[in-house]
Amino acid sequence: MASRSKERLHVGPGPVNSSGGNLPIPNMPSWAKWVVGAVIVAIPIYRRFRTLEDTIEKTAEVAVEVVDTVAEATEKVAGEVANAFPGNENLKEAASKIKAVTDAIEEDAEKAEALIQKVDEIKKEVDSIVDPIIDKVVKAEEKN
Repeated sequence: MASRSKERLHVGPGPVNSSGGNLPIPNMPSWAKWVVGAVIVAIPIYRRFRTLEDTIEKTAEVAVEVVDTVAEATEKVAGEVANAFPGNENLKEAASKIKAVTDAIEEDAEKAEALIQKVDEIKKEVDSIVDPIIDKVVKAEEKN
């Protein structure tokens, strides 16, 4: 059997980096290179996530508006039907139940809107922290 020497195979430009990678940062520990690499990989994933999140948020806002509009219209129609047939107690009772349901739906829609606004506030706070970090990493990558 032929013995193999423990030579390092060098691929890429520049001298062999004795710490194990091809990043042009001298004396950087390998764990730090892993962290930098993870951040560089995480940036596009984070941006895609944010795009998806924005799409979901817009869809949720539209859905809440539609639900609120339908609830208001249903409540209005139920009231008009009850008024059109004043002697029909069963119809008045049904209209009253419909009104109670639409009131609950409108209340839930308001809660959903408040939640969307809170999520938007949190997203802005996270962006104010993450965006400067991303900008620094991107600028550092552009220099290399």
